[in-house]
Amino acid sequence: MKNIIYEFWFIYMSIKVSWLDDKKTIILCTFEDRWTWHEYSDIEKILWDFVGRMDYRIDVLADWTLSAGFPLGVMDIIHRIGETTHPPRDDIWVINISTSPLLKILMGAFRRLYPKFATSYHITDTLDEAIRMLEVNRGNPITKSISSFDPILSTEK
Repeated sequence: MKNIIYEFWFIYMSIKVSWLDDKKTIILCTFEDRWTWHEYSDIEKILWDFVGRMDYRIDVLADWTLSAGFPLGVMDIIHRIGETTHPPRDDIWVINISTSPLLKILMGAFRRLYPKFATSYHITDTLDEAIRMLEVNRGNPITKSISSFDPILSTEK
């Protein structure tokens, strides 16, 4: 499906998903307050299916800075992601945004357990740092346009 952008409307209270840029090449997932692994898994499945259908690179930024923490079972999810659900293309980056020592430890463990994905998954402290990482990797500037908030997935109940 060449250069067709689909708009999804999805209902969840604690995970917001939107385009970060007008070119629709970066998806921003914002985790707020408390969320569940069910919500995470549903959104992850839809996103990877969507990204896998596109004929161009779409990166994902996961902003955990407003999250109340992880639900129980985080190690099970890390193994599931490493074994079954990961970016559908090798050139896609997933950048986690968090200052949480726990998430940094989990990311380090994930990258050691699943070294073939080490180049796809990253972590940084701020959204601006994540954008700079993508700019360096892609070799071109990125213009944020979150203010237009053109959501792929809406998360209001």
